[in-house]
Amino acid sequence: MKLAPVLFGRNRRAPGIAAIVAAVVGSLVLAGPIAATADDTGATAGQPSADAGADPRISRPDPAKSGAQPPTVAGANCSNGFHCLFFFDVFSSKKQYFDSVDHFRNDTFGGGDGFGAGQPVNNNAWAASNSSTGNRESHYYDGEFHSGFLFCVNPGATVNSLPSNLRERASSLRLRPRTSVVCLSN
Repeated sequence: MKLAPVLFGRNRRAPGIAAIVAAVVGSLVLAGPIAATADDTGATAGQPSADAGADPRISRPDPAKSGAQPPTVAGANCSNGFHCLFFFDVFSSKKQYFDSVDHFRNDTFGGGDGFGAGQPVNNNAWAASNSSTGNRESHYYDGEFHSGFLFCVNPGATVNSLPSNLRERASSLRLRPRTSVVCLSN
């Protein structure tokens, strides 16, 4: 199998992700399955399934069955891939988080319009935004190390003003895959 034209093309550019994936997947299909796995019909790879028209060598998850959704775009004033807390509103100083955080105790707000810059994040946020590119919910907690659930924000959503009973209480953040919890949004 000739991979060079697929990977590098004729203009000698760096390989595109799509070309690399196509080459790898193509070589795996030609080599056959590495391990036998059962699909959702109970058939094992390499054996015919109940669906006579299906190719047993290729198993693709059904997005409708798995709940998979495409990545979400940015919430207000929060960089792609980040989960943000704001000092007052989405234009004020903010703190961006890329991953779960056990505590906000040493974090401070910065940027934005400067209002709240240098103020501590711990127990001090009035707004939140979720710009997850991995379809992850932002779950905020009252206590450190994710204790005492307060609220969550869905991917692509913004809460311009937290309800008064949730303001100045967030102490930690856990990123979670989509859940059945009803999250806040404006």
